[in-house]
Amino acid sequence: TCALAAVGGVDGALARHADAVLGGLPIGGRAVARRLLARLVTTVGTRARRSAAELVIDDAGRAVLEALVRGRLLVIHDDDGAPLYELAHEVLVTGWATLREWLELDAESRAQRERLAAAALEWRRLGQRREATWRGRQLAEARALPVTELTALERAFVRASAGGARRRR
Repeated sequence: TCALAAVGGVDGALARHADAVLGGLPIGGRAVARRLLARLVTTVGTRARRSAAELVIDDAGRAVLEALVRGRLLVIHDDDGAPLYELAHEVLVTGWATLREWLELDAESRAQRERLAAAALEWRRLGQRREATWRGRQLAEARALPVTELTALERAFVRASAGGARRRR
């Protein structure tokens, strides 16, 4: 146990392993991992379970997701046959400096994306009804988010909201 303590304990070993997994990603994979990992942590700093559709927007995202699972940074839970992804350990949220720094730098946009994701899910649940779309400031904030970081559902929700705003004008 003295040797483990000398290298930063379990937290330090896991953080070094996580950094090594990131280091093994292809060119551009680190930026994709940053976006993907941010979606797996709530704005209150807890782990979140997300489907592949909520995490992956292209082939690069799919490759990074698979690499993070292979690297045992993510675990897969079965939700009635649909896989849900989650950070493998709470220590990754609290003790991994790389992820903590990313989360702090992206706090405002993460909060906006989380609100957008919740609104898009509710819009879908309500049958994509016009009255469930956004307008005004909410829509402006959603449109300011990089479209390349939005899921297909979120993009559809923003398009529907923008279309509704145009019709109202």
